[in-house]
Amino acid sequence: SEVGPNRIGTVFAGQDTEATERAREHCSQVPPSSPSMALFQGGELVWFLPRHMIEGRDPQTIALDIVNAFEEHCAPSSA
Repeated sequence: SEVGPNRIGTVFAGQDTEATERAREHCSQVPPSSPSMALFQGGELVWFLPRHMIEGRDPQTIALDIVNAFEEHCAPSSA
């Protein structure tokens, strides 16, 4: 069965300073990184994909990292 997060949000650094600061507060244990992707469980950061793990890698490899994170940290969807 498919898995994924219950909620999704995006923040674009440089476009919305307030939203960027708030997002970075939730990721305070990792250095700021743009672009990046974070996964939270129970309000806690459980997985983070920083810029250096995105740059220079092909989309399929990055997608596999994301799928693996969803499978590890997300409950199966009911859809």
